[in-house]
Amino acid sequence: MTAYRHMLQPVRVGGMTLKNRLAASNSVLYFLQGDEKYPSQALITHVANKAKNGAGIVEVRGIAPRVGPGRVAPPAGPFLHMAEFDLYDAKAQNYLSQLADAVHMYNSKICMNLACRIFPGYDVSAGLPPRPGQTEPSKELSRQQLCEIAEEYAAQAKLLQSLGYDMVAIHMAYRHQYPGRMLSPLLNRRTDEFGGSIENRGRFPLLCCQKIKEACGRDFPIQVQISAEENIHDPMARYDTLGTAMVDGTAGFSLEDAVAFAKLASQGYVDILQLRGGLVDPSHPTGFEPEETPFLHYAEMVKKALPPDTGMLIEAIGGMQYPDTVESALRDGKCDLVAMARTWISNSAYGKCVEEGRADDVVPCIRCNKCHIAGTGDGWRSSCSVNPLMGVEHRWEQAVEPPQRKKRIAVIGGGPAGMKAAITLHDRGHDVTLFERSDALGGLIRHADVVDFKWPLRRYKEYLLHQVDKRAIDVKLRTEATPALIRGGGFDTVLCAVGASPILPPIPGLRDAGFMTAEAVFGRETQLGERVVIIGGGEIGVETGLHLARQGRRVHIIEMKHMLAADAAPLHYRDMFRAEWENQPGLHWDTDARVTRIRGGRVFFARDGEEHAVPFDSLVLAAGYRANAEQAMAFYGTADEFHMVGNCMVAGGLNNVNRNTYFTCTRI
Repeated sequence: MTAYRHMLQPVRVGGMTLKNRLAASNSVLYFLQGDEKYPSQALITHVANKAKNGAGIVEVRGIAPRVGPGRVAPPAGPFLHMAEFDLYDAKAQNYLSQLADAVHMYNSKICMNLACRIFPGYDVSAGLPPRPGQTEPSKELSRQQLCEIAEEYAAQAKLLQSLGYDMVAIHMAYRHQYPGRMLSPLLNRRTDEFGGSIENRGRFPLLCCQKIKEACGRDFPIQVQISAEENIHDPMARYDTLGTAMVDGTAGFSLEDAVAFAKLASQGYVDILQLRGGLVDPSHPTGFEPEETPFLHYAEMVKKALPPDTGMLIEAIGGMQYPDTVESALRDGKCDLVAMARTWISNSAYGKCVEEGRADDVVPCIRCNKCHIAGTGDGWRSSCSVNPLMGVEHRWEQAVEPPQRKKRIAVIGGGPAGMKAAITLHDRGHDVTLFERSDALGGLIRHADVVDFKWPLRRYKEYLLHQVDKRAIDVKLRTEATPALIRGGGFDTVLCAVGASPILPPIPGLRDAGFMTAEAVFGRETQLGERVVIIGGGEIGVETGLHLARQGRRVHIIEMKHMLAADAAPLHYRDMFRAEWENQPGLHWDTDARVTRIRGGRVFFARDGEEHAVPFDSLVLAAGYRANAEQAMAFYGTADEFHMVGNCMVAGGLNNVNRNTYFTCTRI
């Protein structure tokens, strides 16, 4: 029997049986839709692949909220590009049924998140700050309006049930929608039967569930997602772009409240209770969160507080990925189900790895959150840094060609692109020799070995090393590949993955200043003085500065753009990154600053027409990278077939490196 029998164990919920304990949470890649008002083929393929990959439940969002009869609220802010469908449009219903059918092909169940009816200008209490798109303080929702919201949830659920959906979910986390806002004592100041105690604050959310049960039957399952607690002192509160302003001096929703609400919900209202963090961004944990599963204790505490025969399943979420971690959480009774989002995105074969007990083949998510929005310079497209298929799953068969014959292939460069190329080419049946001039594989991501908050990237690097090691790839370390060497090797194909080099800007005095590039800092920190100036405040420069400041150095970053880390993923990452650097002692910066010269142990820069200077003991350069294109092109003609991949084509992030490398290799 598999080592992960608890993960694969079926379980009953409502009137149906789930094939296992694994759920794909309600995450949808942002840019799988154009202006279609129905699920596109790209979205259907993506959702269905989660079921194909092993998810017992596939949770989906996409129903557009209504602001009145026949009126759908337009998407706004970071959700502008996300799929939103008018459930009451007959043309959309056909495709929504196809979406459900695609999931059912793999014996999985599909759960659709319902959309809350919106009353513009109204909120759970009077006098709350205006919500996005409003200018006046809120008016209080009446009992009649609350009943209309509950009836709207029921109508949506009944229609989805008729379209083949197995269950529905109400999102009550992060104080976004009315039910979650009603639960929060930070926002719920009502004095009627819906305000005050947790029993009263929970009355409206449970009314919504009651109406759904009345419409769809007692056996039709309902999932509810809540924030297990709210912390008004969380330093992330002021950065949480999708959250609501906290109210000073008011205690937020507590874990004790979550337990009390769970006891109420288990009395026939809710079938699956999912427990999330208090703020939306930290609920997508990154490497700045040292714990692998920072919210698992929420599920554990609530589950232990419930009677064993309650019938309501407790679902854990947040950083859940590694099979041993998931298995132990289920085996030890900390939860009944495990929901994962990025796991199904970073892995196209997670379920198979679990079934076959191959945990070492699970691709580690590096928690960069570029699956939401890759970055300001990456365009409006969906991608994953470690899974090149994401965003193009519906085109995969067109892009991948079967190999015509077995070839002898030289891969030059042992960084992430070179390792990915060697792995992919070997798996396609070719004989691969990997050349690396240094004494270890890893390239630019070797810095993850010494940076504490880069532990997810370190796991990915170790995964690549293991994948290379377990294959019959001829790895030649400490070997400088030259055109003559490759030409004399009798290779059919040469593939260059020689990466990129730091850009050296023409700053007067730079070459005489004894600078160190950012990539050279890691592992050589003892060579730096107490005062460090970093020229360049992109993501790499800020990460380097944060790392050095954590070691006790006084760091000053100079960036010519108007903001630091402008290239970082803007959603569910940048604000957490910003919280780290703004709360790091010893780290200082200037933006909108152009370095003009370096002289006498000082860096001079211009800002607002004035010149300023910062003294330094050590100087670090983080001004970006330039593709080693000429170095790669020198190998053209050393074999009958020639390719360039990774950063030697265009210097960029890991998501671009993996994608262009993988699809180049699948044509060889």
